[in-house]
Amino acid sequence: MSGCYWSCWSCGSWPARHGLTGSGRARRTTHGQGSRLALPDDHPLLHTVYDLSTHEQVPNWNALQRGVPYRADGVVPHWRAILDDHGRAMVVIAFNNDLGDSWQWADDPGYPEESASLGIKMSVNFAIYALTH
Repeated sequence: MSGCYWSCWSCGSWPARHGLTGSGRARRTTHGQGSRLALPDDHPLLHTVYDLSTHEQVPNWNALQRGVPYRADGVVPHWRAILDDHGRAMVVIAFNNDLGDSWQWADDPGYPEESASLGIKMSVNFAIYALTH
């Protein structure tokens, strides 16, 4: 069984996390540089249980209150990964997405059902992928 780590970032938080500070340094120490990849729509991670697309965005609850699905300037969602030497995803980066909000607000009528469903489906794919690859 292999492990996998995922994180949700907006553009405003990307530089701090991507640099040599905080958890970014810890990930590089733990996982080395790895191979970074913008996940293509045919990557197994997106089709382990549910067939999903990298073109969809899981919105941030606070941003939805302002009428947009993203924080700061994170208009375009990106699904990325850091791969090990065998091409398996070790780190999954949900850039300009908020999977945590999709779980937290799934039962709130003000949070879009399709967004809650997408976040939960993506998380199920991540978990099963981590157990099987």
